[in-house]
Amino acid sequence: MITKFCLALLIEVFLISCGSSGSPGTSAVSKTYDELGKAYFLLGEWQNITPEGVLTEKWEQKNDSVYIGSSYFMEGRDTSFSETIRLEQRGNQLLYIPTVTDQNSGQLIEFKLFAASPTYVSFGNPQHDFPSKITYTLVTRDSLVAEISGDMNGKANTQQFPMKRAK
Repeated sequence: MITKFCLALLIEVFLISCGSSGSPGTSAVSKTYDELGKAYFLLGEWQNITPEGVLTEKWEQKNDSVYIGSSYFMEGRDTSFSETIRLEQRGNQLLYIPTVTDQNSGQLIEFKLFAASPTYVSFGNPQHDFPSKITYTLVTRDSLVAEISGDMNGKANTQQFPMKRAK
């Protein structure tokens, strides 16, 4: 003899295994991260080799909602600049979150995606002095240009970093 409790438990287990919440007209929905996919072209290793040194930027997918990046500039055997970057989708918003060694008192600065195409992503934070805008433009499959811009010492400033795919 099946008790009401056992019957209710069996129905609940059945509904969960079928992917239903038990409410009519509802079904389990898989979460997608379409905003993060707009920056897919960044994945890999990129370099800019100049007489002053080598700028390297590496991107990898950490999970379905996060890409992790690192950027560093080597002058000979010395690292003169380094940062880590978290590209994260939260809800429907894509955020570019850099952490630069010895800057911003260890505080995270978030830049929100405000424009994207299959070959371009642009992030901005108007409250941040420099940079207040960060963009990446894929020129060819194996080359891109990173650009930072904003107010530096009271003047508009833009810096471009053309890079080639290293891996």
